Amino acid sequence: MHRTHLVAVAVIAVLALAGCSGKAEANSGPRASMDPAAPTATPAVPPATSPAADPTGAGAVSTPSSPVDRIVFVGKENACQCTRTAIDASWTALQEALGGASIPIEKLTIDTQAAQVAPYRDMQAILAIPAIYFFDALGGLVNMLQGEVTADAIRAILFP
Repeated sequence: MHRTHLVAVAVIAVLALAGCSGKAEANSGPRASMDPAAPTATPAVPPATSPAADPTGAGAVSTPSSPVDRIVFVGKENACQCTRTAIDASWTALQEALGGASIPIEKLTIDTQAAQVAPYRDMQAILAIPAIYFFDALGGLVNMLQGEVTADAIRAILFP
């Protein structure tokens, strides 16, 4: 069995064993380099992927105290009840954490918009839905949260 197949089988086994009963924890974000001079952001979203438009038309301006310039929220259109609850709770937590900050959000679904989600999955794998990607002004990945998350966990990334 090839190594990639072993990894895929291991991931599927973990997901199957985890089920829908628990809350997924936020990951630690992009791996930090031991070299202090190394850049901390990961590569930008591919050029074919455009950021979400600001619904107010006022322009996408980040809150001055936030390193986050853009958010991508990945949910699932056809989800079981426990996943739907996690998606809805995390969306509500995101809105609460933003507190009126004008950070644009691109909302995607993994099952019906797989092509649009693919560049984000390539940046950092999705192990639980929802997945929330936080990007800086240069398009670098600041952090990512997965599973049902709280407003406090989101605030810790938005306003460190």
